[in-house]
Amino acid sequence: MKNNNFIYSIDFEIIWKSLHTQLSKGEQAQLSAWLDENKSHQTYYQKAEEFYAKEALSIASANLTDLRKEMEPYYLTPPRGNRYKWIGYRSVAAAFLLMALSVLLFVKMNNTLTDDPILAQKAVEPIPGGQKAILHIEGEENIILGKGSPSVQKSKNATQSFLNISSKSLTYGVPNEGPIKQHILETPRGGEFKLTLTDGTKVWINAASKLIYPSRFSKTERVVTLEGEAYFEVTHDSKRPFIVHSGKQQIKVLGTSFNLTHYPNEAITSTLVKGKIQIDTKKGSNTILSSGEQATYNQNNESLETKKVNTNHFTAWKDGLFYFNDEPLEEIMKALSKWYDFDVIYKNEKIKDVRFTGTLKRYESFKEVTNIIQMTGHVNFKLKGTKVIIE
Repeated sequence: MKNNNFIYSIDFEIIWKSLHTQLSKGEQAQLSAWLDENKSHQTYYQKAEEFYAKEALSIASANLTDLRKEMEPYYLTPPRGNRYKWIGYRSVAAAFLLMALSVLLFVKMNNTLTDDPILAQKAVEPIPGGQKAILHIEGEENIILGKGSPSVQKSKNATQSFLNISSKSLTYGVPNEGPIKQHILETPRGGEFKLTLTDGTKVWINAASKLIYPSRFSKTERVVTLEGEAYFEVTHDSKRPFIVHSGKQQIKVLGTSFNLTHYPNEAITSTLVKGKIQIDTKKGSNTILSSGEQATYNQNNESLETKKVNTNHFTAWKDGLFYFNDEPLEEIMKALSKWYDFDVIYKNEKIKDVRFTGTLKRYESFKEVTNIIQMTGHVNFKLKGTKVIIE
């Protein structure tokens, strides 16, 4: 007897090849097993047949042999509690192609984001974020950063001649002697920005984040404060340790690369890519991380836990990707809402605990991202104004 709690995910390439009579014996066996697994799979396949008959969609120019080598096969995934597996890609190039194909088919057949005429009239689809930020300089006018910002040209004539501002980044040169001022680089929801400090340290700042730092560092130490999320590539300087304050936690490094996350009401997560860092908490607990390790500090009970992780999963955002590994829907929507700038309403609280695994492109349209999640059949998204309603 089949277990209906199992979700059998199939490579969309197999569906396409079946409709074009190009299946091998092994692929035919996979397709047959998938169709037998669930009636909804049969319905999906029938709709695909109807779609191809009407639209005559073709990807004849795609090299399916090379594509198959890059794809990770999708097999039966056993559930753990209320968990489901959706499409996760090993190759960004392959992901983009298959994502585009499956989403186009799914949107054409079943566009559920705006299937309610009343909601559709009022809906404002969230758009992906981009490079935008505000630079606050102590005692001076704020500088708005990002593509097309009027402040970029204006700032070229400002007194901060050591600032090199582009539409995507802010770089500090060697400042003139004078008073040290506090600078704050702040990104809104839907914004990200790259910063190079006076010592050469590079910082990628994620959405809804704030980095506080001096216009130049002292001769004995380099100290910054983070709220939100950022990825650091710290320039080595044995005479001046680099210190990051974040809530009740402090990170001390000499030269290393790490990701730090500290959003309000969330645990502080430090993920070390290479080098070593020392983490100290206000309670007095501390630990030293080595490459590939992660520390999570719960500020409520002041516990500090460490574990080995795949660091690529926690730095994917810097490279234009979302990576979710068995994450509850509530955490996924927190990440998406910071980037696409929307608020979430849950019609069913239990659905917050449904878990997913997969990789998405940060600059994909919101509709394509949500449709891929909806293809599991366990989540439904609707738009009303600037809010996303989940049922």
